[in-house]
Amino acid sequence: MAVMALGMLYVLLSALYLGVWVIFLWVVYHVLKTRLGQWSGLITVLIVLGLTWLLSKIQDSAVFAATFGRLVIETGLTIPLPVGADQWYVESLPPLALGQYLFHALLALCIFIGVCWLLDQQTEV
Repeated sequence: MAVMALGMLYVLLSALYLGVWVIFLWVVYHVLKTRLGQWSGLITVLIVLGLTWLLSKIQDSAVFAATFGRLVIETGLTIPLPVGADQWYVESLPPLALGQYLFHALLALCIFIGVCWLLDQQTEV
């Protein structure tokens, strides 16, 4: 039961995170479209590639490992999996890397605040 709850929570948080990124890229595209015209699509793709590269560099850094990489909780949950007729295999869940979740939650919050500010500036009369 706890495994199912963790799985549902993971799917929900992943959908929220993806939604924040999609809204961010949509707002950036429309802000650039009003200023750069037809080049906005290319610039948005370059922004996506640049942000992906930057996030991978941040997550591979020693500072990230020292701060967010240390927040790990052992779950202690096991899942019985049927293997054969009378055999069972018990798999232990890996520890939860709370630092990763905290980092991405803070990143999503910052992106959302940035999107709100950009949207406010764009729609200002």
